[in-house]
Amino acid sequence: MPLGAAKAALLGAAGSAGGLGAGYWAGGYIGGTPNSIKQISKLLYVDDSCAAITPVLTYTNYELGGYANAGVSGYWVGGRQDGSGTLLTLINKTDFDDDSTSTASGSLDDACRFFGGLFANSGTAGYSCGGSPSGGRTDAIEKLLFADDSCGAITPVLSQTTRAGAGCANSGTAGYVAGGNPDTSYTTVINKTAFSDDSTAAIVPTLSVARWGLFGCANSGTAGYWAGGAAPLSDVIDKTAFSDDSTAAITPTLAAAVRTGGAAGLTGTAAYWGGGSDAVGYSAEIDKTDFSDDSTAAITADLATANSAPAACSNDAGL
Repeated sequence: MPLGAAKAALLGAAGSAGGLGAGYWAGGYIGGTPNSIKQISKLLYVDDSCAAITPVLTYTNYELGGYANAGVSGYWVGGRQDGSGTLLTLINKTDFDDDSTSTASGSLDDACRFFGGLFANSGTAGYSCGGSPSGGRTDAIEKLLFADDSCGAITPVLSQTTRAGAGCANSGTAGYVAGGNPDTSYTTVINKTAFSDDSTAAIVPTLSVARWGLFGCANSGTAGYWAGGAAPLSDVIDKTAFSDDSTAAITPTLAAAVRTGGAAGLTGTAAYWGGGSDAVGYSAEIDKTDFSDDSTAAITADLATANSAPAACSNDAGL
């Protein structure tokens, strides 16, 4: 059986059995009362279909972050709770076997955190970088160990305090956080965390455009992608080659300029960019970037609800 057919067969079988071969979007801001949702949308990679699943977050939430231990579970970290606007240290966890969702045993050390940049070293740990604790911005990095869900701050920090950046990872090697809002301005800076020792520093390559509220995902082993963002509202997609960290805008762009969406990537296949705020309002649209040639276009399926500032993660288990 050819590799592509074998991969499709695996994704199809797994998609019918549970979460394997799917991207997930959780929470998000919808305005009104309530102003945010508990909903989780699931996109099956085998056919690009997307629908809400019955398990939901344990709280209404937006400006949260997501990362995954592929083949095992997805994590929904921090954010802001509907109603009181309470900032959260809680971490929800979605089991990819059956999509059940519950509160993880670990929680953020920081008093509260939203709008961080997140990434994971799948099989080992997830990282929450920067964001807004109560009353400002932070350069802190918190690390959750997948072995026991324990979570705490590590000694390395980002090169600057920032929020509303994006994260992605070259799993097994390094994680990256790009862009954001360090003060009243926007940044092009990309920080890199080496998984061997968690050392973290800004790299010389930068984003092509300074922006916050961008979203990131990776074709692990090859490149990271940074899409959308604001100031002004952007449709730009930047690409960071993991071989040398060189970074530049690619010719394809998102179908529409958008900020504060969520991204999920299927390694070796494609990136999916979903939700956010565009020039009209809250979006349910999902764009897809084909990793073979970086071509990008909207797909037919949408998220279950149009929203801004959801979290997203991917379960591709290395397929």
